[in-house]
Amino acid sequence: MRLSLYHRQLLLSVTVTLLILAIGSAGLFMAMRLSREPRTFNPPHTSNAKVISAISAEFQIPRERAFELLREAHSNSPLEMSLLTESQAREEIGSSGRLPVIPFDAIPLERKSKTGDRPGPPPSLVRLAGEPALFVLMTMRGGPAPGGRGPGGPPGGPNPFIFNTIILAISVLAGSSISLFLLFNSMRTEAKEAGAIIEELKRGNLKARMPVKKMDEVGKLMLEFNRMADEIDRLVQGIKDSEQSRMALLQELAHDLRTPVASLKNLLETMSFRAGEISSETREELLSLSVREVEYFERLVEDLLLLAQVTEPKYRVERKQVDLDELIEEELELVTTRYISQGQSKTVLKSLPHEGVNLLGDTHLLRRLVRNALENAFSFAESEVTLKLISTPTQILITIQDDGPGLSDEGLAAFGYKRITRFMSGEQDGRLSVGLGSVIMRAITSAHAGTLSIKNRLDAQGTKRGAEVEIILAIS
Repeated sequence: MRLSLYHRQLLLSVTVTLLILAIGSAGLFMAMRLSREPRTFNPPHTSNAKVISAISAEFQIPRERAFELLREAHSNSPLEMSLLTESQAREEIGSSGRLPVIPFDAIPLERKSKTGDRPGPPPSLVRLAGEPALFVLMTMRGGPAPGGRGPGGPPGGPNPFIFNTIILAISVLAGSSISLFLLFNSMRTEAKEAGAIIEELKRGNLKARMPVKKMDEVGKLMLEFNRMADEIDRLVQGIKDSEQSRMALLQELAHDLRTPVASLKNLLETMSFRAGEISSETREELLSLSVREVEYFERLVEDLLLLAQVTEPKYRVERKQVDLDELIEEELELVTTRYISQGQSKTVLKSLPHEGVNLLGDTHLLRRLVRNALENAFSFAESEVTLKLISTPTQILITIQDDGPGLSDEGLAAFGYKRITRFMSGEQDGRLSVGLGSVIMRAITSAHAGTLSIKNRLDAQGTKRGAEVEIILAIS
């Protein structure tokens, strides 16, 4: 499961807070446990017990006598000492208490407060060395209050409620601070990476992309940025390609237009300056040639306007439901009728689906695409044209074949990309070809997210037997 940025931050804050709270609670538990344990280390009282044992051993006197000597020495001090037997010591500490078990072991006792007593350390019970067991009860007759919880200090410990409150406050503050620091540090790192990518884009590297490491809010934002960058790169590349194509096309047109302009000029000058010298038949022929040149210019302007429209980067195809098989039938009938009227009979073999083939697209552009493909096939075919339409759930395949001479390697490479130099078609009317048919076909196919390809048909011996145009249109 992938956590969002908000949930990651919340989980981090809670984890750090609970960790610090656990450490503080463990410290409080240890402090309270130590405060409940009886103190066995009491340096002043233990030292006095050792002095008693030392005096007894040095002067070979009973422990009782050594105790009396030490008590007389402390007669003017606030220290009070009593020598107790084991039974007396047990009465002193009560049945629930425990006696020191090793020599010089000391335990604190509850202080019995008296009226007027000042606070002071609690009495201590210390075991002397030797047998039978003897214990010294040492009590301070008042004194300054002990400074904090130390050896011999009063029983008790820190207030759990206050201590827990302090620990909780520190845990929340520390957890929030650490999690926010980690968050902003991560955001700062990602911001630096984003800044570096933006700088690359400014320098013209349109292939630079944001690294998407996690699919959280920031990751989704970077993914959207990358998609935007892809779209910008596609548009810029499309503009570059379109501009290069236009420049190449303009150069070719400028070169090829010299011939029809010069031809039309010569025709008009001949009819103008030599009108009285030419016969009526010659005049009619010159006028017919002039009309053909004008028609050539008309078709050229129409094709150029169509190309300028379709290849515009911002151009969007007007998508409507198009009955493609019906459209192909209509165009095939028009082209066939025109060629029959010109005395050119071509056999048409067609394979179309019985059910309708629908496609979302521009009816005018698709009609122009099919018309250009059919006219090319009829122009070069010697006797036969084959048309196939195949529909699948994802795409539509249109195949048009002819049995003409085929194309050269240069013609195959330039098909759809480069304008062919104008030529006189083989039709009876001698129509001048503009040479933009394949370029327009590729532009229309690309506008419909399709592909256009052409190849030569070869027989078993590798001889060219015509050409085959393949158009693939995506069903969207």
